[in-house]
Amino acid sequence: MAGVPDPEVISRELIFEGVIFDVAVSTLRTDDGRELERAVVEHPGAVAMVAIDEQGRWLLVEQYRHPVRARLLEIPAGTLEPGEAPEVTAAR
Repeated sequence: MAGVPDPEVISRELIFEGVIFDVAVSTLRTDDGRELERAVVEHPGAVAMVAIDEQGRWLLVEQYRHPVRARLLEIPAGTLEPGEAPEVTAAR
């Protein structure tokens, strides 16, 4: 909201460091003095693309996804490497 200052970040603690994402907990102080805790999933970003062939068919990839214990059909996607442009990620 315009005119409302952003909360001040008092502290940040990395509570989980994973292969694909991290989780941090931040303590914030609002302009009226309240303190809030917020957990944030930190991810480097990703690129997904819809690939369509000459006949207008979508091209999909099959990936095993452990949370659902199944192979799913998905649009091609990839995680950004540090400093990598999205176009490079898409080509990879």
